[in-house]
Amino acid sequence: MLIRRRIDIILSLVNECGLALTVTLVPSIGNRADVLTRVPQSWLKMLAVGTVVLPSVCAAAAEPTTDKLVTEVHHSRGHPGVKQTLYFAKRVDPAVTKEQVCMVVSSCEVCQSVDRAPVKWRIGNLSVEVIWQRVGMDITHCRGKSYLTLIDCGPSRFTIWRPLRIQTSECIAEQLETVFFERG
Repeated sequence: MLIRRRIDIILSLVNECGLALTVTLVPSIGNRADVLTRVPQSWLKMLAVGTVVLPSVCAAAAEPTTDKLVTEVHHSRGHPGVKQTLYFAKRVDPAVTKEQVCMVVSSCEVCQSVDRAPVKWRIGNLSVEVIWQRVGMDITHCRGKSYLTLIDCGPSRFTIWRPLRIQTSECIAEQLETVFFERG
C-alpha cells in the first residue's frame, strides 16, 4: 500500500509538471555507481586463501553427482553467489558442503565473466540536483525473495522496492513499466 501511494505521488508529479520519464539501460562499464560497488579481485583472492578451501581440495572431496546437482541449482537460480547457491542446494541435498559449492561457483564461466570494476572511483559526486533525473537500479534479496530496487540519485534518495517473481529481464522490464508508465 505504501509503495502504491508513493508511485501515485510520482505519477501525479509527472502529470502535473508534464515530466517525461526515460528509462535507459546503462551497461556495467558505463555505470558510475557500479564502480563503487565492485570488490577488487585482489581482495577476493586474499579471502579465498584465508577462509575457503582451495579448489584443488574441493575437487578431491566432491562427488561428481553432487557437483552436477550444485551446478544445476546454481544455473537454474540465476548464478547467485556461494551463500545462496549453498542454501538452495541444501534444500535438495542436505549433504552438500560449502567447499563443493565454492568449487562450482569459482569454475562457473558466467560468474567469472561478470565485468569487474574497470576503474577505481577517486573523485566526484554521483548525485544530481533534479529529482528522478538519474535512478540507480539493482536486484535485492530479502528473506528468500527477490526485489527490484530503484533509488533516486537526486536529493530525495527516494527508494522503491518491487517484488520479482523470477529474476529475468522480462520480469524486470514489467516492473519498470508498472512504476513509470501505468496509473494506479
